[in-house]
Amino acid sequence: MKHFTFSKKRLVLLSCVLLSVCGGFLLPDLALNYHARSQIHQIENIQQSDNQNNPTIMKNASLQLSDYERIQLISGAWESKVTNANEEEATLNKADALKLVKSSIYDLYSSGHYPVNLNSGFGNWYTWEADFFKATDSHFHTYAAYFWKFHFIRYDGSETHTIYMMENGTLLQATTNATMEHSKEFLKEEEAPNASFVPITKDVFSALPMYEGEQCSAEELISGYVTLPENITLTTMDEVDALITEKQNYSYLLVYTAQRQDGFIYCEIPYQLAR
Repeated sequence: MKHFTFSKKRLVLLSCVLLSVCGGFLLPDLALNYHARSQIHQIENIQQSDNQNNPTIMKNASLQLSDYERIQLISGAWESKVTNANEEEATLNKADALKLVKSSIYDLYSSGHYPVNLNSGFGNWYTWEADFFKATDSHFHTYAAYFWKFHFIRYDGSETHTIYMMENGTLLQATTNATMEHSKEFLKEEEAPNASFVPITKDVFSALPMYEGEQCSAEELISGYVTLPENITLTTMDEVDALITEKQNYSYLLVYTAQRQDGFIYCEIPYQLAR
């Protein structure tokens, strides 16, 4: 009986020794591995925090982006997060941005792609407000695309406009409760003669994206066209799809205008979001 008790004690002691030895080998490695992973995570967090808190770093890095890449960020085709931006980060002050958006809308109006000229004239005054935003890439928080969002309201409240504009004056989207009759013939006279105007059907319209996560509704469509400023002649969206697939180039901006039940829309958005 005593012999059995003594052996049991020896077994327990031997087990403790083995556990201590194994722990001496394994615990330092585990600790170092955990410490290394925590340091890497900390470095990544510091880098992301530095980029987000230093507009100069982000602005300089973003200068490398093409206009198409900026539109990808703003539209969400490139995964991003949209937040309010400090106007000190803007290339233009608010007054100059206002002049630029009115000029851009006037060019759109003159070409037959928008129903209203926002330059104030007799009986045509607008109040306005503007917000400045940036779309930052969700992974590295290094690249950002900046844009303005304008709201115009006619003095009598009968007309509203919401306009998204990049800092260089590129109009991304303009919506209004004003109406405009589409005229394919008029557009062809005003635009380059080689441009294609593909009619939008209701099923295509329901698949077209808008900014800020909005979506077109097939029931709202009255008439619309997709504008293709290439030296090609197309008549349907299926032909557009086939052409882009053939070229294997999906870095393409889809520009469309449409008269809806509740107003008019002009939109310029990456093709990859639409199909």
